[in-house]
Amino acid sequence: MEKFKGQFWSFDVVFAVIIFSFAITILAFTWFSISSQLSLEYSNSTGIMQQQLQSLSQSILSPGVPTYWQGSINTTNSLTWGGIYAGLAQNQSSVVLSPSKVYALLSMSNENYQATKQVLGVGYDYYITIKSNTNTASGINISIGSSPFNKGALTIYVANRNAVMNGMPVNMRLILWTNTTLAAS
Repeated sequence: MEKFKGQFWSFDVVFAVIIFSFAITILAFTWFSISSQLSLEYSNSTGIMQQQLQSLSQSILSPGVPTYWQGSINTTNSLTWGGIYAGLAQNQSSVVLSPSKVYALLSMSNENYQATKQVLGVGYDYYITIKSNTNTASGINISIGSSPFNKGALTIYVANRNAVMNGMPVNMRLILWTNTTLAAS
């Protein structure tokens, strides 16, 4: 019986091992590249959404630009909304909400929701609730924007702010949301 000790590492086997190793290397590189791209895209999208919510939560308690913006626009004509930034505070140094500004933004949102996103400086859907801290018949309960709870929202970010409106303490809940997955946008 003859022994073929060197036959195992013939040209065919060496060539097959090289091709197999090359294919595995390309597959691993492709998998790593796709995984990294999805990770970066997902983190960038959520980062933008978080930054917009933080900016909105700070600016909503400013008087806006111009300070008396609600008097310089027609709430039923979005063409007059250019050049304003809606803040709801009465003045720069308070957390007292101006009812006229709140109701102007509510009217604008009911008239043209999409145009109010630019007025608020957000690119995502928004929902703002203003509720008094007491459960009385004369309490405040205002909702501005589009509720994520009946629109199939997939990503929701929430910020809470305290303020005063009509002499009552109120809780403002600011919600930015989207019904698309951020990793695929």
